[in-house]
Amino acid sequence: MATEDAGLNRGRQPAEPFVLVTVQEMAAILKVPPSWLYQRTRLGPKAIPHFRAGKYIRFSPEEVLAFLRAKRAGGSDAANGVS
Repeated sequence: MATEDAGLNRGRQPAEPFVLVTVQEMAAILKVPPSWLYQRTRLGPKAIPHFRAGKYIRFSPEEVLAFLRAKRAGGSDAANGVS
């Protein structure tokens, strides 16, 4: 079985690790207060992309930045403080 599985990934580069960061780390990347991020996780369908692990919130920097770029391209969302 192990030799069959080893052949499945032949010729491919290993997958990049999926990086998740804390609220404080994401806030530092975006240069916003952590409270801004906490508020944006509670907006339902308009919420900033995040993952919950029990009481912990984690973010994928790539997904958050893509989300914010899409919001900017789609226009200003002044009511939510996102532009």
